[in-house]
Order: sequence, then structure tokens, then C-alpha cells
Amino acid sequence: MNSPFSSSSPLSTPSTRPPRPAITPGALLALLPVFPAAIFIGAIYHFIGQYLDLIAIFPIIAGVCVGAVLTTLAKKQKVRSKPALATIAILAGALCFCSRWVGDSLQTREEFINSYSTKFAGSSAASQARAQAALRSYYTPLRFLPIYLRVAAKEGATISSTGSSSSSRGSSITGLGFWGLALLDCVLMCGAATSLAWKQAGEPFCAACDSWHGVELTVSRLHPSQGEEAAKLAQGRDFAGLGGLRGTGATETSNCDVLLTKCPGCSAGQLSVKRKLNNSIKTLWNGQVSPAETAKLQEVRAQWLQ
Repeated sequence: MNSPFSSSSPLSTPSTRPPRPAITPGALLALLPVFPAAIFIGAIYHFIGQYLDLIAIFPIIAGVCVGAVLTTLAKKQKVRSKPALATIAILAGALCFCSRWVGDSLQTREEFINSYSTKFAGSSAASQARAQAALRSYYTPLRFLPIYLRVAAKEGATISSTGSSSSSRGSSITGLGFWGLALLDCVLMCGAATSLAWKQAGEPFCAACDSWHGVELTVSRLHPSQGEEAAKLAQGRDFAGLGGLRGTGATETSNCDVLLTKCPGCSAGQLSVKRKLNNSIKTLWNGQVSPAETAKLQEVRAQWLQ
């Protein structure tokens, strides 16, 4: 007698759940914590930037941090919409950039208030306190921000020979050059965050099992000149022929890898043939493989590892 819970039993309820959408309203809401995280990262950038600010490098690092938070949330929520993740990454990167400038403005505001209260009120503590209260009341953070930006653009960013913009020695960039440098920082920050989010959205996903694929495995490593042949064999499902290829002369920087990822549930997989030349990677072929084909490819991998 069959178990009432077996797939052949009339009491069994086969899964008819439709595939999960690339993004849902609930998943979108679950991605919102990336914005306070971006503000926090921008605040850290502000404090570090007081002592050292490497042009291009630090904005990319900050963008990578923002992107890492977003990809972690997207992976947990199984979000696969590239446009949605790219839009959120750009907004979060811009927010991180702005929070750094707001931090700079708030610090400059405090220095300004303390300096002018001493100058106008003299050495009297009570007079200084009244002056500081009046200055803080008039120069609110929102009102002081455009003043800070105008002064910062006029004074400019000083670039040292080491690439730091916090040094007091070196050439100074003012006016349009200052705004161009600021725009570059913002673009790099948003770009780094977006690239990570875009990559995560394109990761292999099994819609039937509602699960991301596992770790990418190298089925075999071939010489770059064998790339077209390997792609043709993979497309034709000639895995025996693919396993017969020998990658003599392949190196870490010059090779053609046959790569496999598989679903941990049903073992359906995704096969890719990627050629690497001078650290430039090009995908020659990419396609889905059945669980039976995945098993054959794992046999090919076992032969290659021997």
C-alpha cells in the first residue's frame, strides 16, 4: 500500500505554486534597510575623510560596502529584478555620498559657531553661550549646507601627489573642477554599488525549487583556443566529447573554463563556457542543463580532477 504522502497517492498535493516573481512589494520593502545602512557608511566615510581621503579609491570602497548590504538583502529576499536593484543601488549610493557631505557640513558648522561666538562674545562664558545659541538658531543645518558647499567650492579640494584630497600640500581644484571631482566620486560610489547588485540579480536561480543555485564548480579548464569547440560541444550536449578535451597550456590568466552551478533541491543546473584572456572574461555559451545532464557533467569533472 502506498503512503498517503507519496507523490502517487491521491491524497498527495503536488506543488502548483507559480514561480516567484523577480520582485514583490514585500521584497521591495525588505530592501529598504539599505538606505539607513548607506547613511551609516557615509558617516564613517566622513570621519575617515578628516584624516585621509584617497580619490576614486575611497568612493569605490564605500560603494562596494553599500552594494554588499543590498546584495545580502536581495539574496535573502530572492530578488532577481536587475532594473529594481540597479535603481535602489543608485539611490543608496547617492544617499551615502550626500550623507558624507552632510557630515562635513555639520562639522564645519560647529567650528564656525564656536569660532564666531568667541570672536563676538569675548571670554565671557555666558556671552559665548548666548552667541552660540543665536548662531545655531539662525544657521540651522539645512540653511548652513548651501553656505558650506559654496565655501568648499571656492576653497577647492587640495590634491596631493599621493592622490589624497585631505592633504594641505598639492594642487587645488576649485569651481567647476571641484564639482566635477564631486560628481566623479558620486558616480564611482553609485557604480560600485550597482555593479554588485546587477551581478547578484543575474545569479542562477531555480524557479521550480525557489532557490539560488549552489557554489560554481569548474567542470574542466581548457586552453583559450579551445573555447569555440567547447561551446559547440556544450550546446550540442556532447559532454563525453567535452570531457575528452585536454587543456594543455592553460594558465590562471589565460584559460577557458567550463563552469557548472546546480540547484541544491532538484539538481537542475546551469552550464557556462567562459574564456579568460589577460583578466578579461567573455562568456562563449550559457545554458540550462537537466538533473541527468548535471550528473554527467559531475562525472566529467571527476575525470578532470584525476
